[in-house]
Amino acid sequence: MYATVGDEPAVAPLTLDPALAGIAAQLMGVEGVTLWQDQALYKEAGGRETTPHQDQTFWPLGTQPLISAWIPFQDVKLDDGAMAYVPGSHRHGRLKVVDITHTTDPYDILNDPALAGISRRYVEVEAGSVIWHGGLTVHMAAANRTNRTRRVFTVVYLDANARRTQSWPVYPLDREGIKKGEVIEGLGMPRLWPTPAVPPEPPADPANETGPQHL
Repeated sequence: MYATVGDEPAVAPLTLDPALAGIAAQLMGVEGVTLWQDQALYKEAGGRETTPHQDQTFWPLGTQPLISAWIPFQDVKLDDGAMAYVPGSHRHGRLKVVDITHTTDPYDILNDPALAGISRRYVEVEAGSVIWHGGLTVHMAAANRTNRTRRVFTVVYLDANARRTQSWPVYPLDREGIKKGEVIEGLGMPRLWPTPAVPPEPPADPANETGPQHL
């Protein structure tokens, strides 16, 4: 979902960066990469902890290769809202979905039997770094206990051969008429690797508020 660029074209070079897309392909072990979404993750001063979760359970993608690049625009220490990961959690497949919006009582995924005895590990990073996590990696972000906004940008990449696995409503897929079983590609979900000859255009209706999540 080529969403952020629709509002702020200046971030297009980051979202479409061929070096990042190429790294994503290598890490996923695939030949081609499609953009799934880009997003600004600005956690304001006093922002609460992001509930531990797996990204991939929000979306109709099954267990197909998916990876996120988390790019801080400033140094991020624990008090700023650093990320934490549960090592090896990606090996356990799709666990129960977590409602990170807290419209319902979120599942306590850290106490899932599959993760018994595994502790989260926080990662402090410098501005301009890139940290990666797979779609099935259980992760979270600490609360922002500082008096400044934590500024981060993220780009999520998908195997170019990925297909829609469920028919639940997901705006970017429904906009393109992509049905269950069909390859995910279209306006707002362009191929990024191998690098296209012409940079893709953002959609006129990126649907920032609806997003691709299914909770």
